[in-house]
Amino acid sequence: MEILLKYIKEFRTKCEFNGVEFEADLSKIHTEIRRCMAVDFPEDFGPEIVQEPGKELQDMNSEEYFACLPFWLFCT
Repeated sequence: MEILLKYIKEFRTKCEFNGVEFEADLSKIHTEIRRCMAVDFPEDFGPEIVQEPGKELQDMNSEEYFACLPFWLFCT
C-alpha cells in the first residue's frame, strides 16, 4: 500500500509541475500507476515496457493473438 501511495504522490507532483490537473484524465492516472507498479511487481502488473507483436494481426492464428494480449485483460 505504501508503494502505491508513493507512486500516486509522485504522479500528482509531476502533474502539478507540468500544470496539468491531477484528476483530469483518470485513464492516464491508471496507466502511469500501472507502469510504475510493474517496476516493483512485474509478475502482477506485467512488463514495464510493452513490445509490439512480431506479426501483423491478420497473419496471426488465435493462439498467437491471445499470447500478445496483456494478461490483465483476462482477470475478473
